[in-house]
Amino acid sequence: MINRIDEMSTYFYEGGTTGVIEFEYEYEPGEAEVTYYSDGSGYPGSNSEVTIHHAWIQLKNKNGELIDVDIFPYINTIEELDIEDIINEITSHHEER
Repeated sequence: MINRIDEMSTYFYEGGTTGVIEFEYEYEPGEAEVTYYSDGSGYPGSNSEVTIHHAWIQLKNKNGELIDVDIFPYINTIEELDIEDIINEITSHHEER
């Protein structure tokens, strides 16, 4: 049985020059390994999974007003940010509970 969280969760990342990035994501916990069922078979289990949908950052528009901008499509262009590290931090946060 998979216990899926269907609502989006939020993770805040504070970067050096990027400021605060708000990640919206879904987390699906992995399944535990079953060494042996009564018939002698088993199941190796599965890893948990994080799917990031948005990465929001506040920027100023041409009028100097703060607006929320989804930078997720451009996240790989930010050199100081490693998306795999963010996913690992989110996964660790859920697995520590």
